[in-house]
Amino acid sequence: MVEFKVLELKSRAGQEDVTVYPVLIINGTETLLFDAGYPAQADTIESELSRRGFSISNLTGIIISHHDHDHVGSLRALKTRNPSIKIAAHKNEAPYIDGSRTSLRLIQAEEYNMTLEGSARDFGLWFAGYLKTIEPCPVDLLLDDAAGEISPGIRVIPTPGHTPGHISLWLYESGTILTGDALAFEGGRLTVPNPEFTLDMKKSLASVETIRALSPRTIVCYHGGTVRENIPGLLEAAAMGKTE
Repeated sequence: MVEFKVLELKSRAGQEDVTVYPVLIINGTETLLFDAGYPAQADTIESELSRRGFSISNLTGIIISHHDHDHVGSLRALKTRNPSIKIAAHKNEAPYIDGSRTSLRLIQAEEYNMTLEGSARDFGLWFAGYLKTIEPCPVDLLLDDAAGEISPGIRVIPTPGHTPGHISLWLYESGTILTGDALAFEGGRLTVPNPEFTLDMKKSLASVETIRALSPRTIVCYHGGTVRENIPGLLEAAAMGKTE
């Protein structure tokens, strides 16, 4: 059976302390990481891997849920430390990860900044500048909606909405779904992504239904961590569009 270990990465993002939860997946000869943290977190990732008996040098692949800065921030640094790592992402996300197209989040931020004033605009300008510091990284494996099983026991589940090519991973033998940002867990509730940062809320809600249809026994959210209790009820509430 596919094994997984949830990492805990703490960081200061802008004006707040945040924690995100990438997932280490061990599957036979493959050692995979699902998402790659904020910028400048390669050392933290190394430390978290070490606590579990692994190292960046052990990674054979990194699968990216989508191209937001808190998921690809340390991707290039990890690839630099271990050039043999193969990077996989949905084909609709790859151009934003490899830098051939401007990040949708940066475009959104710059448009939003035009409506801001005072300290809010100052922060908005800082955030847009911060997004521009994300180092691009080539994607080795382009996934699509029919990608299916990316590794024995691991199925790619398209969960668009937050971004166009967002994916989740279904570890079907254990009934575990790794949701990336398709869902968040906060205050004891599963929620759809914040509408302010979701590019297509209708598709995001449809993605919750996709996850519900799998009847998962464990959910791991990038924002919020692991959920094992009352999953049907929590998913039902999330499907109604309740947000963070």
